[in-house]
Amino acid sequence: MTAALALKKKGISSLVIEAEALDTPSPGSRAIFLHRASLELLEKTVSGLGFTLARDGIVWPVKRTLYKGKEVYKRDYGLTDTSDPAKLPPVYCPASK
Repeated sequence: MTAALALKKKGISSLVIEAEALDTPSPGSRAIFLHRASLELLEKTVSGLGFTLARDGIVWPVKRTLYKGKEVYKRDYGLTDTSDPAKLPPVYCPASK
């Protein structure tokens, strides 16, 4: 997706294709969150995108990764205040609407 955005910025059209059928369940977490580095890359690719995502989503003070229902990774960022609009958060999750 980021590559498609970068190509668009250069005036090159692209198409992102999903390999699985539309209703195929995923066996684990799949793009459920973005790291700060990904938000920074999106911000560099499309100015304002990283901050817009962070503002409109949920910031997680603890990141957990599950595979087949079992926790395989956990990191606690020890955040108490995640509302600084000048900083991208360490972990962001899209908000459900």
